[in-house]
Amino acid sequence: MDRARAEQSHSRTCFHEAGHAVAAYTVGAGIDRVEVSPLSRLERPRTPRLWADIGGLSMHDEVVLLLAGAIAQDSNVTLAWLLKYEAWSAHHDVVRARKAARTHFTGAAVDDAGSPQARLVDAHVNSYLRRTFERERRWFALEPQKLAVLAIYNELKQAALTDGVVSGDIVRALCRSNDVAQRPPLLLPAKLPDRRRVAASFDIKP
Repeated sequence: MDRARAEQSHSRTCFHEAGHAVAAYTVGAGIDRVEVSPLSRLERPRTPRLWADIGGLSMHDEVVLLLAGAIAQDSNVTLAWLLKYEAWSAHHDVVRARKAARTHFTGAAVDDAGSPQARLVDAHVNSYLRRTFERERRWFALEPQKLAVLAIYNELKQAALTDGVVSGDIVRALCRSNDVAQRPPLLLPAKLPDRRRVAASFDIKP
């Protein structure tokens, strides 16, 4: 990859990690730091990371956190596109989000991928992810979130001139100064709702 393309990719990464950071703040995850590659290491970039304590998060908050990077990176991206293109970095975040939702709603993996029960679970999970993705896209389009993402992006770009690290204290301060509100957890049922009702809504035989 030439230098210009590497710098464009680095900018997208900074937006991506800024999105994760803002989402982490809103769901109450304990943010330690955000890391991106220093510009001096673009030929051999370091893996970007949000270091945060997610141990107490609900499944929904974890899904919100995973989807936020892709939405901040490209507001026009779709969930279907993310699932299709494995080469795009955010694909792996969406796969993890779907796995978390599937496990939550079933309590365990469904072995037979072609069974009616597996199709029911997948339809329910995919519907949940689509609704969540669109809700989060609208939420990130609001002014406080847009400004906070941009502010953290600028901090990451500045930090990339040295070690590429932005502290959790800076992330929290930027979210607060832009009036980003923390959100109460959304409580979801631990299992699928009534199989016949859900199956009917997706035109699947229970």
